[in-house]
Amino acid sequence: MTVTIRALSDTAWIRPGFHPYFSVTQNSFIEIGSTRVDIASLTHDSMQRYNTASLSEEVKLTTDKYTASMNCKLSPITENHAVVFAIWSDKKHEYVCIEPVIGSQLGQDGLPTPLTLVNNEELVMEFTIIATRAGFVDPS
Repeated sequence: MTVTIRALSDTAWIRPGFHPYFSVTQNSFIEIGSTRVDIASLTHDSMQRYNTASLSEEVKLTTDKYTASMNCKLSPITENHAVVFAIWSDKKHEYVCIEPVIGSQLGQDGLPTPLTLVNNEELVMEFTIIATRAGFVDPS
């Protein structure tokens, strides 16, 4: 999915996020770089924040039924962009939200601070999610 945000005023503050939800099983876990998050360990209805080492770092969810990988590409890329993955669930035995949040340097709340776009400036975000059923073998 590709999203383009364009400032239509003199200045626009943005901190966009994308909210994909994934069904999970009891032994599901998420890998963000070298960090492993067991879904069973998530605190009920409490957002956990995980910084990425780079803008291109991939997140991988593994369940008993499938694996899913997600990444986010930004354009234009500037030094002050940051991506944090916010993970939460209010029904952790059913689903989890893995939300990339895009902005500037990290704020006190652990999330990126809003980006500032000036009139007609654009930010393009490309989100890619690839899911593969467990045990699936590509015949090609």
